Formats: sequence, C-alpha cells, structure tokens
Amino acid sequence: MAQQKTKENVRSIAEVSYEGLTIREMETGTIEVESQGKLLTPAMRVLRELAIQLQLAITNSQGNPYNMRQLGKVVIEKIKDRRG
Repeated sequence: MAQQKTKENVRSIAEVSYEGLTIREMETGTIEVESQGKLLTPAMRVLRELAIQLQLAITNSQGNPYNMRQLGKVVIEKIKDRRG
C-alpha cells in the first residue's frame, strides 16, 4: 500500500535562494516561499514581485496569467540560470 504524502514527508525537488528568500518546489508541485524561516503566504504576490525583478513574463504565450506552480517553476529556473 502506498504511503500517503503528508506535509511532513513531502520532499523539495528544487530549491533556490535569492535576496534573503528561499523558493522551493515540492514533489507535490506546491511552491513555497520562505523568509527567515517563515513561510510567506500568499506566495503568489512574492512570486509576481520576483518575476518582475527578474524581468520575466507573468503570463504564458496565450496571454493568460501563470498559476502559482507555473510561475514558481519559471522563477526557480531563472534564478538557477543566472548562477550558471
């Protein structure tokens, strides 16, 4: 029988730090943004601010706004790319 995922046993599959923030993608697809050990909610506002700072589009190719998981992935990838 498969073990049900709880918050305590969900692993991070991608994690970056940027300007005092930690942005992580969990294996469930959830995006978390943390500052000084505290989760920031709602994370979407922070992700939008980061996307603008990083000169990223906040909409997809159809002009629709990214959801939090999509935007989080884009932000994480951009930060990783900047570090080369």
